[in-house]
Amino acid sequence: MRIPTVTLKAFLAAGVGVLLGCTAGASSDTPTSLLDRAEQTQSHSTEPWSGLGATGADPRFLSLRHIGSPSQVPPVKLPPRGDLAVSDDGSGVVDIYDDKFKLKYQITAGLNYPNGDWYDSKGNLYVANSTGQDVTEYPPGGKNSNFVYDAAIVDPVDVTTDKAGRIYVADYNDGKAGGLEEFYQLSNQLRADCVTNLANTGVAVDPSGDVFVSGYNPLTGDGNVDEFLPNLSHCSFTTLGVTLGLPGGLKVDNEFDLIVADQSAGTVDIIPPPYEAVSGKCGSGYSDPLHVALDKPQTALFVADPGKANVQFLSYPACKLLGTIGGILDPDGVAASVGKP
Repeated sequence: MRIPTVTLKAFLAAGVGVLLGCTAGASSDTPTSLLDRAEQTQSHSTEPWSGLGATGADPRFLSLRHIGSPSQVPPVKLPPRGDLAVSDDGSGVVDIYDDKFKLKYQITAGLNYPNGDWYDSKGNLYVANSTGQDVTEYPPGGKNSNFVYDAAIVDPVDVTTDKAGRIYVADYNDGKAGGLEEFYQLSNQLRADCVTNLANTGVAVDPSGDVFVSGYNPLTGDGNVDEFLPNLSHCSFTTLGVTLGLPGGLKVDNEFDLIVADQSAGTVDIIPPPYEAVSGKCGSGYSDPLHVALDKPQTALFVADPGKANVQFLSYPACKLLGTIGGILDPDGVAASVGKP
C-alpha cells in the first residue's frame, strides 16, 4: 500500500460532521433494509501537460476512518431499481446490494484495492483496481471477472463506458499527471491513451459523447475538470473554467450538469454548462466524498464517503437525504445498475 507524500491536512479546510444511518456491511448477516422499514410513501483551452511534477494527495488515503452512532432514517418507499455496487477498499471486496439495499453477495475474485466502479447499459460491472493496476469486468450477476484491462494503466481510480460500449479509465498515476485510457470492450488493445494535466480521479461521459475527467493539478495545486471530444479524438481537451479543491469522482446528468465530489471541501458540487462555477451543493455533512452514482431514472444520487464509512442515498435533483448504508470499512466506489441482472 502506497502512502501519498501530501497528506489530507494540507487540503482539508472544512469540518467533519457525523450523520450515519442503518448498518449494512460486509458480513454474513443480511443488513437491515432501508426500504423494508418504510411504512409510508414520500412522494479556456489548454495543451496537455506531459511532465511529471510533485505528488498530489492520493484519494485512497484521504479518509478519516470513523463510524458514528446510528441515527433515524426517514422512511421512504421508491419504485424497484437495479443493484447497487459498493467498492470496499478496506475489505478488498465489492458489495452488491439489491433494490431494497439488502446485501445480495460479495465479489472477491480479481480485486486489488477496488476503487471506482461502473455498470454499463447491459449490466456488466467494471471495477478499477488501484493497486492492481487494472480494471476487471464482471458479467451481470457474476462473481468472477470475465476480462481484465491493464494496457498502460498505472493507478486506476475510476472507470466508465459510453453508449457504444467503449471503456474509459481515469489513471491517478500516483498523484502525478495521469493518463486517460480508452479500450473497446473485451479488448486489451489501447484505442487511445491521452495524457491530461491532472492526477485523474473521476471520469464520465455526457449524453453527446464528450468525456469529462476530474482531478488534482500537481503543477497549480488546483482541482480541475477537463472535457475531451467524443472518442478522445486526437486527445484534444479543454480545461473548464470552474476550480475545485480536491475533486473526486463525477457524473453527468441528462441536463449536462456535472456532479462532482470535492474531497477537500466535503461537498458534492453541481456545475451546469458552461461549467464556469458551482451552482449548488447536493447534500451536506460529508467527511470525504469520493465517488458518486446516479440511478437510471436519475431520481436518486449515491455518494460514497469513506471518511464516514457509509454511502448516502439522496433524492435527485432535490438532493434530500433519504438514508444511508453504513458500517462499510472503506466505501470508495459506488455504482447503480440499470435494472435487475
